[in-house]
Amino acid sequence: MLRIKSLLAILAVTIAPTAFSEADVSRCIMLTNAGLRLDCYDALFLPENVREESVEQEKPAPKEKPLPGSGNETARTSKEPIQRQEIEEYQEFGKEQLKPERTNKGTERIAAQLVKVTRRARGEYVFELDNGQVWVQTSPKWFKAEPGDPVTISKFRMGGYSLRNKGGASTRVRRLN
Repeated sequence: MLRIKSLLAILAVTIAPTAFSEADVSRCIMLTNAGLRLDCYDALFLPENVREESVEQEKPAPKEKPLPGSGNETARTSKEPIQRQEIEEYQEFGKEQLKPERTNKGTERIAAQLVKVTRRARGEYVFELDNGQVWVQTSPKWFKAEPGDPVTISKFRMGGYSLRNKGGASTRVRRLN
């Protein structure tokens, strides 16, 4: 019986009506900075007297203005709106270290004509193109190509290149010059 009463007491406290709107909650959801987001939720969910006590106890005497997101900033009240510019500034922090998105710059394929085809001592073919580029096979294997043949060199998505002859056969290559 004691368990049931305890459970009912917990349910009554958690289901109790609150004085915040969906707009207030969505404002907190938009924040990416953990410290600011916590302050926003504290301002919504903690009772006013608990919020003031915890801020006074946790708040150190800063010599200068604390950095946002450091955990030293004071809790916001629901009366203090979070400015959109402030949100954007926090979201931009550290973004310069992110890898830039891969853009489709440059050519993915070139077409050329073979000027010279030679073979190395290990058996790899070396292809000299009419545009002055020289390409070599990455591993020795037989490949039918003769001077004067049209070829295309394509870039693979995961890196590397492929040389394709007029018959459609291809071999992996890398550029020498």
